[in-house]
Amino acid sequence: MTPAEMHNFISRNNLYIGAGDTAAFNLSLGKIVDSDWDYDGVSGGTRPYFLQWSSGPQNRFTLEQVRRSGPAEQHALVIEHPETLFASGAKIPADKNVEQKPQDLRLASHAEAVDAGIPLPGLNDGYKGNAPDLGAYELGKDLPHYGPRPEK
Repeated sequence: MTPAEMHNFISRNNLYIGAGDTAAFNLSLGKIVDSDWDYDGVSGGTRPYFLQWSSGPQNRFTLEQVRRSGPAEQHALVIEHPETLFASGAKIPADKNVEQKPQDLRLASHAEAVDAGIPLPGLNDGYKGNAPDLGAYELGKDLPHYGPRPEK
């Protein structure tokens, strides 16, 4: 976390599933320059604001303001039921200060994030369904292998 300016970000098809805060999507660090955040899935529709953009109270926006003319996430999918988003039942930890074991973050087949993304040539080619899924894994595809591969 830094108050320094953030430059040249592009965010697409990600899931931002958060816990309590003043906004569902909070980018309240320093000034945000030449960045494009949109078409992501965001949880937390019960907070006073949907988006906190840069620092300062003048940069807080409701979902309606964001949809009309906000600086980011005008096409965000609001995840209404984050508790049923993942097939494993993964949830936001109750205590962020307690170390958590890695969790399986593959989407549940009925999740609203399935087929909710936009095509990103060279990144999510070969998606299944009508559109790419939001998040790290495409439903119905094998998980990627991380780390060393066994010799053949």
